[in-house]
Amino acid sequence: MRHDLRDKVVVITGASSGIGRATALAFAEQGAHVVLAARRDDVLEQVRQECQRKGPRAIAVQCDVVEPAEVQGVADEAVNAFGRIDVWINNAGILALGKFEDTPPDIVEQVMRVNYYGTVQGCRSALRQFRVQGHGTIVNVASIASFANHAYAAAYSASKAAVRAFTEALRQELLDQPNIRISTVLPAAIDTPLFQHAANYAGRQAKALDPVYAPEEVAAAIVAMAQAPKREVIVGRAGKLMNAEFNLAPGLAAKLTAKMIERGMFQDESAGPTTGNAFEPMFEGQDVSGGWRERNRKLKAERWQRRRPQMTLGGIALLALGLGLVAGRVRGGPQRERIQGQTATDHRIDHAQEDRRYNDRHRYQYARQGYPEVYPAER
Repeated sequence: MRHDLRDKVVVITGASSGIGRATALAFAEQGAHVVLAARRDDVLEQVRQECQRKGPRAIAVQCDVVEPAEVQGVADEAVNAFGRIDVWINNAGILALGKFEDTPPDIVEQVMRVNYYGTVQGCRSALRQFRVQGHGTIVNVASIASFANHAYAAAYSASKAAVRAFTEALRQELLDQPNIRISTVLPAAIDTPLFQHAANYAGRQAKALDPVYAPEEVAAAIVAMAQAPKREVIVGRAGKLMNAEFNLAPGLAAKLTAKMIERGMFQDESAGPTTGNAFEPMFEGQDVSGGWRERNRKLKAERWQRRRPQMTLGGIALLALGLGLVAGRVRGGPQRERIQGQTATDHRIDHAQEDRRYNDRHRYQYARQGYPEVYPAER
């Protein structure tokens, strides 16, 4: 059964950019009241105004999800403004890239605090209100990295795996509350500013891993889960294929994923270490899209141009080799053709001698068996 979202109250963390911003706009278009939470209050106000133009009402609350009091403050603001909370989206998240041994411990800890403990705090505040009112839906944003763990993103993979496991355990605890639902969305690589915001200790500039999907696809999945809750939804065909691969052949899938990450998640340009937005929000990347789909197309074109001269020389060499072989056959002709060191004439003589031996052998066999003397057909 699909629920009408008009006049529903929806809380969204991490709403200032990327998936969170796209989700806020999608709910506003459905006629829902949206409560927007993020660290950047100036950008959050822009999102609020945009949602206000699409939907009935929107409010913005500055919040850092690693602070339990601030998360509870978001819930309190929502209840004070609208009297209830119908849907809570735990979307806030950060990314750190680099080999585990090269990534500072405080960065690893912060990724876990934001991605996992931020989700935990959001669920705690949401459930406190849901139990009072007797209903509500939680959607936690995890990632395909929760099962297809990524090299160079150990902390991120661990945090999203924790979100997925936590959600599953919490879902079991809520079996006695049929009107309180909890779901997980697992996006593949999405075209958001996440990669511009990433803490980076890999020594190379990061990029979104192809294929890259639009954040609006994730937003649409979240809206659909709020209307008709499901246990889990993977967004992106590549994510669904990876899920099948890791279920069928996890060892092979892990090796292939490691190679794919090594070749596809970084640009050719070097980059110095940076904390990204791990501790403070960044001015860069305030939109829904990170521009990665168009940027990846340009990067592919540039790499093709760099490799084209080498490929052209290789093609010329192969063409010359092929022409040489053809020319050799043409020059030889039927009179000079050699087969195992013999001329064509010698080869025809050998065939005649073989035919005579064949006939002599069968004439002897027929005579021994009492058949009249006949010759086998000429070959």
